[in-house]
Amino acid sequence: MRKRAAVREGVRDEWSIVLNLPPGEHTYKFIIETFDGAVNWRHAPDQPTSADASGPLNNHLWVVDQHCFEVEEEDSDETTDGART
Repeated sequence: MRKRAAVREGVRDEWSIVLNLPPGEHTYKFIIETFDGAVNWRHAPDQPTSADASGPLNNHLWVVDQHCFEVEEEDSDETTDGART
């Protein structure tokens, strides 16, 4: 059985999750469980979508390689509190 990721409830019925995804294109949907126990798969209409091979819409996103955006910290003689050593 596939393990579900932990999702946190926010304010006003907003939910969030942080995932470390590898660079590339990813598709996703939301699993909505209703009060009567029914389970529905939904896409977010306000996010980019694409149809999969069987037709239904999925949301998609592109993750870029973050290493190309990292900046090496310059060596400094200053300590973290700003005092010189």
